[in-house]
Amino acid sequence: RQDVISRLLAFSTLSIAAGKLFLGPVIDSLGGVLSLQMALSTLCICLCSIGLGTQTCPTLTALAIYWIVVDFAFSSCWAACVKTIRDYMSEERWSREIGRLAMAARTGNAISFAFFAWLLQWASAGVTTPSAGAIPVDAS
Repeated sequence: RQDVISRLLAFSTLSIAAGKLFLGPVIDSLGGVLSLQMALSTLCICLCSIGLGTQTCPTLTALAIYWIVVDFAFSSCWAACVKTIRDYMSEERWSREIGRLAMAARTGNAISFAFFAWLLQWASAGVTTPSAGAIPVDAS
């Protein structure tokens, strides 16, 4: 099973590289705003499908496909944000606004990781959820 997960993670990493390679020209032609809307819509659909559990994501293969699409779409978000800043703001503001964007992204990551750590602690207590039942956590 670890072998399968390792292969799926490799495909996921390849999808990130492919997304950066292929979606860059798409962002340049469609513009940052439309590209970002499309990427965020794709992310929302895939993540909601994963979150709904067995109804929409019944197998490990389905999870892997959703996750590969998530990584592919997410790889374009930074480029779309920067393109939007370049398209709608004066050149004098670019560095300041991109800096704010980077700070907001890193702050969001820090909050997400802290929340995830709390969630793992909560789950290790054997708390049940309506959709998944008891969440097993391997403490070893």
